[in-house]
Amino acid sequence: AELGQWFRSPGSSGYHAAIDYVLSALAEGGVRSEEMSFELGGGARVGDEETPLGWEPRSAELHLVRPKAAKVATYEGTTSAIPWWTPPTPAGGVELGLVDVGTGLSDEDYAGRDVSGRAVLVADSAENFAWLDIVDRAERHGAAAILTDYLLYQFEPWRTRASLQEAVQQLRLRPKHGNPWAMSLSATAFQQLLAAAAAAPGAAVRLEIDSALFEGTSRSVLATVGDAPPGERHI
Repeated sequence: AELGQWFRSPGSSGYHAAIDYVLSALAEGGVRSEEMSFELGGGARVGDEETPLGWEPRSAELHLVRPKAAKVATYEGTTSAIPWWTPPTPAGGVELGLVDVGTGLSDEDYAGRDVSGRAVLVADSAENFAWLDIVDRAERHGAAAILTDYLLYQFEPWRTRASLQEAVQQLRLRPKHGNPWAMSLSATAFQQLLAAAAAAPGAAVRLEIDSALFEGTSRSVLATVGDAPPGERHI
């Protein structure tokens, strides 16, 4: 419960607050621990792995502006609404036209649709491992933003988009600069945008995101409870 109050994206203030809490709890309990620090982004590596950029969300709002004004979603209301490594918009946000591209699973979904500089509506497809391919395709076609109700790890009958209409999936973009803007939505909010796009060719939203991508620092904690029996090593 204590850790759940902090949003723990890589290198963020919430991540460091969580590590500080873990260290203090271990010390209070008399548990031996050591802290390891490593750099994020800028080509830094841990072993054979290149570390990602640090990323921190601060706020976000999505408003429908045409054909009628309505608040659709906020980061404050649902902290899983901004995919990791989503860049900030300019201050005051951006107005973007809406283009429905179905599931966005193939280039055919973009045929005859001008999405350059606009927000694409990407519907859930129940394809559990297609998300980053969908993002790459939208980016190649010039989309400025991705708005989606994509739900990962679906399985019948308990975890499906139909059974979890209000779920907002925490998604991730690639850990790089230059990503499109993105917001993850509930099925209810997404249907609201689909209806608006179908009703008016000039349908548009205003998207404002305050976030940061940076080369930062992360930490890990290794705690030891008791002593391993001779000859045994626990990792």
